[in-house]
Amino acid sequence: MRCVIHNRETVKNCMWCGDKICTMCIKESNGKPYCNNCRQKLQGYKV
Repeated sequence: MRCVIHNRETVKNCMWCGDKICTMCIKESNGKPYCNNCRQKLQGYKV
């Protein structure tokens, strides 16, 4: 699968929405991978 934002090979799925994300998209919180959109939405929540 390819990342829709960077057109790179994906390495993980976002823990919140399930989208496939590449290494440039991964925003980790407590060791869990999130896409940038979900990480911004979850700021202020304990994830």
